Amino acid sequence: MSKVCKTIFPKLCLLLILFLLLLRPITDADFGWHLAIGERIVKSGSVPDFDNFHFHHPVFPYIYYSWGSQVLIFLAYSHFGLWGVTLFLAFFASLGVFFIYKTSRLVNPKTYFAPLLLIVITGLLFVSVNIRPQVFSLFFFSLLFYLLAKNRDLFWVPVIFLAWVNLHPGYPAGVLLFLIFLIWRILQKEIQPRKAITLTLAVFASLLVNPYGLKMLIPPLRIVTNPVLTSLGINLEWMPLWQRGLPHQIFAIISIIIFVLIPLLKIKIILPHFLSIILFFLLSLRNTRVSMLLLVLLLPVVDLFLQKIFPNPLPLFKKKLTITLPFFVSLVVFCLALVLRIITNLGEVDFAYQNLKNLAQVSGMPYEAVEYIKTHNVPERLLNESAWGGYLLWQLPGRKVFYSASMDLCEVSPGRYLWQDYQEMIALGPKWQSLLEKYQIEAVLLPKFYPLAKHLQKSKDWKIIYEDNLNILFATQKVPFSF
Repeated sequence: MSKVCKTIFPKLCLLLILFLLLLRPITDADFGWHLAIGERIVKSGSVPDFDNFHFHHPVFPYIYYSWGSQVLIFLAYSHFGLWGVTLFLAFFASLGVFFIYKTSRLVNPKTYFAPLLLIVITGLLFVSVNIRPQVFSLFFFSLLFYLLAKNRDLFWVPVIFLAWVNLHPGYPAGVLLFLIFLIWRILQKEIQPRKAITLTLAVFASLLVNPYGLKMLIPPLRIVTNPVLTSLGINLEWMPLWQRGLPHQIFAIISIIIFVLIPLLKIKIILPHFLSIILFFLLSLRNTRVSMLLLVLLLPVVDLFLQKIFPNPLPLFKKKLTITLPFFVSLVVFCLALVLRIITNLGEVDFAYQNLKNLAQVSGMPYEAVEYIKTHNVPERLLNESAWGGYLLWQLPGRKVFYSASMDLCEVSPGRYLWQDYQEMIALGPKWQSLLEKYQIEAVLLPKFYPLAKHLQKSKDWKIIYEDNLNILFATQKVPFSF
């Protein structure tokens, strides 16, 4: 076997394993919303600057910051179905993880642990980015980190940002990483100032090549800097890392331990890498979504830690049976667990995609209730559970909803978001009745355990028109309807 085959074949095997580990059924609550927007853009031939999917805001100014990925998702779905979307996004996610491996090889050419580490981390932690436009930020950030660490082929950097700005709003993180490395390269005289200025201008020019121009910068900056948005719990990934529960808090503690140990153990990484770890850790304390990018920066360092502890473990396995046998048994168990995880993944995807009912079951969507709405004259002004808006847009085309993902940034008054009105209604807040009247709500579809659902079951002003074990659908008695 040639040297090229010996080099390429293991990498292809690693990429295939990562790809299979990242295969998951679509459970993203916003999937239907992405499909609806992608379809609208493809059929109209233009990218809109307003949202018209909600009955209470017929024309709501909105910047579709992931418009490119939404078009790609719609095209993949329309040509190849749900499997097509899954394979497409899992491929980009696996490429993103693979470039972490490539960077680990740059940082530590003698690495033994990087492939194993990435397989374990992928199986445990990268599930959250699958089947979502967020995979593009993982891919571009990992690719950019690799190029900056390599300090070659930097002419690709503006091209990366040109694609990134049109696919997902995570590009500001890439700009920060780029500037940190570029300033360091200038100080080290590894790049000429004139070339650095030209490259920087090209990067910022590429960010303007989008349907909205400078306005495209507004959504990501607003999400990160607005304390109201990060504290309300509108989107859990916008919340500070410490408020997301024990697993995220453990990750934060491990991150602190890692960058404290870097100087103590004399781990050799370049200064911009170390500064980037600190910066992205601080950002993740404000916004959990940044923690995924922090993980990209940390994994090569963890690999160095393992290399420091076990500089060259292979001779030990050859010399001592007491070490070789446990190692062999552990390897067999690991391989069996890996195969089982992959088989489970494929089985879960196959089950979910057999029919819409199965998909709704694994994603927590109200399949039976929506099927009822399809065949009955249910009032149009329907208050829906916020996570179901995308599913309703997908399954009830042409019907407007109360809440979907684009309403996360909707202010109903200065400093007051639609999310707060929604929460007050479903939780029976002080103004819940006046808010129902304000939005002229004529029907309600919620899980049965919500306080509003429990109250309406006892109300003479509302009648139950559908219910199952989990969800319930009401219509107001004030307007006559036949069902």
